[in-house]
Amino acid sequence: MIEAEWWEYDSLDELADAVAGDVGFIVDSAVEARNASLIAVPGGKTGPAIFAKLAAQKLPWKRVTIIPTDDRLVPMDSDQSNVREIARTFLPLGARV
Repeated sequence: MIEAEWWEYDSLDELADAVAGDVGFIVDSAVEARNASLIAVPGGKTGPAIFAKLAAQKLPWKRVTIIPTDDRLVPMDSDQSNVREIARTFLPLGARV
């Protein structure tokens, strides 16, 4: 049987803080253990709310690879491209996207 925890947040901002904190801890732990981290992130509206908070953390971004879990079949420069938002946020930090 799967045990699941249910978390409720009063706002998207509160959710983003919690998720960014957890993902940041996992990234840091992976880099410490294996000298690299690979994370898969969603697009849509929730992802970008988390990206800014995650990007603000002092993490070893040059050791992090980020892949999208989904994207639309649109050019990279399209406003509808999830990869564009991921790249815009994390490439300047040195992460691979």
